[in-house]
Amino acid sequence: MGIFTLIGLGVAALVLLVLVFDAIVFTEEKTVTIITLFGQYSDTFRTSPRFKMPIFGRVAKRLSMAIQTHDVKAETITKDKVTVHPHVTVQYFVMPGKEREAYYNIDNPIAFIEACVYDAVRSKVPEMDLDTCFHNKDDIAKAVTVELTKALEPNGFKVHNVLVKDVDFDANVKREMNNINAAQRAQVAAQALAEAERTKKVTAAQADAEAMKLHGKGLADQREAVFHGWEQSAKSLQAALPGADATAVMNVVMQLNYMDTLKELGRGNTKVIMLPPPNLGGELQKQITEGILAGQEASKSAQPATADAKSDASPEPSSGNAGGAKS
Repeated sequence: MGIFTLIGLGVAALVLLVLVFDAIVFTEEKTVTIITLFGQYSDTFRTSPRFKMPIFGRVAKRLSMAIQTHDVKAETITKDKVTVHPHVTVQYFVMPGKEREAYYNIDNPIAFIEACVYDAVRSKVPEMDLDTCFHNKDDIAKAVTVELTKALEPNGFKVHNVLVKDVDFDANVKREMNNINAAQRAQVAAQALAEAERTKKVTAAQADAEAMKLHGKGLADQREAVFHGWEQSAKSLQAALPGADATAVMNVVMQLNYMDTLKELGRGNTKVIMLPPPNLGGELQKQITEGILAGQEASKSAQPATADAKSDASPEPSSGNAGGAKS
């Protein structure tokens, strides 16, 4: 066998080896391989190893079947004219069985997703004011999910989840919002303090009114007891002194009461005591004496009237009985 024959066999073996290695396709787990032939779609390899046509068959792209994540920072304006930047996270994956559509229909899935997110955010956020935009992030996420699902599923992609992580806006607006919140909290605190003070004053007024009421009742009961004591003293003196008139008896009672008052004042720790002279209350003594005497006269006059009413009510003897007695 000549040298040229050996060279030819070596070249043929080398070419065969190159063709074999070019025909073998290895596909990783959670990945599919798009195969084209003469520039046209040929097959999708999901397992490994697989063989394609050498030289003319080529690996167009390897698509990951795992869930992928992409963050989008959109910019729009709220209903109350505040510029905000929602941070949206989109989780998506290639639908099994639709790898061909995912490869051929969308050339740049990231740019496609960003465009859909911008459109959904700029349609939803302008309907909301700033506070609503913060409190209802789920509404923004739902709007983005609807828009992406409608746009991606016919093209071989499916939305797994959409999250609105944050809504950012200008630092000056943040400062103003914090000032507004602080003012509102201060207003609520002031209202609570005012209500507590009002309740305190009302309760104190009610307590004072009740105390005054009880104090007045106590004074009335005390004065009634004093007058009753004077009356009993006057009756005792009249019984002890049958010849004394009522005026003299009341004078004695008033003097005794005056002495009792001096005695009570002397028990205290007061260093200086100013007392009116006994005759200063003469007019008051006279009025009290006249009032008691008038009450006693009214009581005495009422007793004969009661006796006359009882005698008028007793039956008179008949004329027949009177005649019989006379005869």
